[in-house]
Amino acid sequence: MGFYGRLPTLGVIVAMLALSACGTTQMTVHYTPLSAVDSLTNPGDPAPKIYVRRFADHRANPGDIGGNKNLYGVTINNVTTSDDLSIIVAGAVTDALRKGNAAADMHSEHGPDDAIPANEWRGYDVVVGGEILAVDVVSKPGWNTVDSQAHMVIRVSVSRGGNTTWVGPIEGTASESMAGGGLTSAMSDALDGAIQNCMRTMIQQLRASGRLTRT
Repeated sequence: MGFYGRLPTLGVIVAMLALSACGTTQMTVHYTPLSAVDSLTNPGDPAPKIYVRRFADHRANPGDIGGNKNLYGVTINNVTTSDDLSIIVAGAVTDALRKGNAAADMHSEHGPDDAIPANEWRGYDVVVGGEILAVDVVSKPGWNTVDSQAHMVIRVSVSRGGNTTWVGPIEGTASESMAGGGLTSAMSDALDGAIQNCMRTMIQQLRASGRLTRT
């Protein structure tokens, strides 16, 4: 075997480089308000008044939200964010509840374990909170595009008269394909879509539970 016969192929070289190139990609998380969702109430029913508090984030590393893969499916970068998903999700929940014909107000200053002053929640029918169970964004470049998939799982708590009921788990998934190598843009848009779909499913499950019916 000659000298050239001992050289690795181009594919092997690329794979070797990919395995050694591991870093971190910082991504911005955003949520686009929904245009419409299913109604939480029947025609003629009064709109429930809802106090929304900040969500809990029980993931081991809240800043870690996924990974970038190369053409061979090897993870080459971890995807992280410095954005506070517990507030972003609470804001998305508030938006979805309003679009579902509820009178919802967000109070992000109160976390899931905080005692809410009585004068703040007085006049509301229920207090809504919850927890983020999973967030995963995966991006893989194609030959001409960047393809991203995102997945989110939450649970929602509904508290009324000292009793708390949990609804969920509630899942949302979405994908985004972007030409021109827009890596972080494709990932951010995919997660935005996953949050939106999670909110649509949340409204359906909350309506089915009957927990938001105003009494």
